[in-house]
Amino acid sequence: MSPQRDHELGAALRALPVPEYEPGFKSDLRERLDAEAPRPVARQRSGGARAWRPSGPRALTIGLALAAVLLALVLTQDTSRLGRGGLGVAPATAAELGERVEQAVARARTLAGTLVMREGASAGDPAVTTRTRFELTAAGDQRLETDGGGLSGYSVATATETSLNDPRVGGRDLVRTGMASGTPDGGPDDILGRSLAGVVQALRAAGDERIRSTTYDGRPAWRLSTRALVGKNAGPGDSGDRLDITVDRATGFPLRVRETLRGRFVREQRLERLRVDGPAPPARFVLDAPRGPDTQRLDEGYQRVALARARAVAGYRPLVPRGLPAGYRRAETNVARSSSSSGNEGANPLSRGVVTTAYRRGLDLVLVTTRLRGSGVAACSPAGTGSGPCWADPLGAGEGFFVAEAPLAIETGALTGARARLIVDPRAVPHVWALTRDLVVTVSGDLDADELRRVARSLAPQG
Repeated sequence: MSPQRDHELGAALRALPVPEYEPGFKSDLRERLDAEAPRPVARQRSGGARAWRPSGPRALTIGLALAAVLLALVLTQDTSRLGRGGLGVAPATAAELGERVEQAVARARTLAGTLVMREGASAGDPAVTTRTRFELTAAGDQRLETDGGGLSGYSVATATETSLNDPRVGGRDLVRTGMASGTPDGGPDDILGRSLAGVVQALRAAGDERIRSTTYDGRPAWRLSTRALVGKNAGPGDSGDRLDITVDRATGFPLRVRETLRGRFVREQRLERLRVDGPAPPARFVLDAPRGPDTQRLDEGYQRVALARARAVAGYRPLVPRGLPAGYRRAETNVARSSSSSGNEGANPLSRGVVTTAYRRGLDLVLVTTRLRGSGVAACSPAGTGSGPCWADPLGAGEGFFVAEAPLAIETGALTGARARLIVDPRAVPHVWALTRDLVVTVSGDLDADELRRVARSLAPQG
């Protein structure tokens, strides 16, 4: 047969539905292969070592068996990544692809590459493109370098972030110590976490829409083009009605997410030169900033403690989850007697007695935070009216964006009867926030709506 016919036949075979193996198929096949006695062949005249080749009817039996095994592999495996960490059978639906992306994030120990963000302007100005080279570890370390010359490194071991040429302080160097693990309490910049979580949520929302095979930047990939809900409170042109998501077959990470509104470009995120599980020595995340007036130093006020010690600092027993998904482990607990305000535009009261605990699973991160509510401080009204301080969502979705909060009934655990709200929106970190009689509580991170409900209902006082 010609190479073209071979290619066409292979494509046709790969398109066929493949039933599951019957129980015991692999062990039965192994026994049949082992039962075939190898026949030695005559020693070659050149004096080569004795070898064997099947011949006759037995050769045909073994040949057909091996052909069946190889055909099964072709039909059921993603050949771009057979072996360690392989992604297996190609996903058929968007929801299945969402699971693949989530699994890839949960497995990864390190991630490096270049994040390219391109955003259009609602006023018709030219699109703005930013490029950030990043290195991340499952422990929480990160190193970021922008094309403009900015360089920052965060070391989770010391809870210190050093930023050189930081535009937030007029291009000076900035050293932040005593940091929390993440939002809403002044953690390091979230370079990829929110966008990866948003991709997973978008794929799950697309449900049973079909996935197409494609090639992107020379790499085998999966692609989905799906409708998206336009943010009702977003500014004109700031929210798209369609998402185009391309996922790398080899790593399971999204290579490109493109958002459009009635066919017009809104924004695009690309991952280039992606490297998974490469070397990441701790020294890469520790930067030196010169001492002197040109370096601004800021102590965020958190101290790293054992979970059992958090009560002594905060003045109450913090809440811990009993129902996290499999694989999550407590990574660190940070406590502050007082901290800055939280929420959109920092509108919440100052936080006191803050405990933030990070749970990690690969690059996945879940944060559980508690802070004192304050005597007589109520929840803010939906319209934002009323006098005096009040509590709104400590995480929010960023200045200028508002997301829908779904009431969440909690009948078990420490939050029983609390005023609780569930937020799952591409513009926000998926989270629950709640007000008990004494505490303001958040559960946030790489969880879907059902997982958030289970974790919130499993919270209990530590110890």
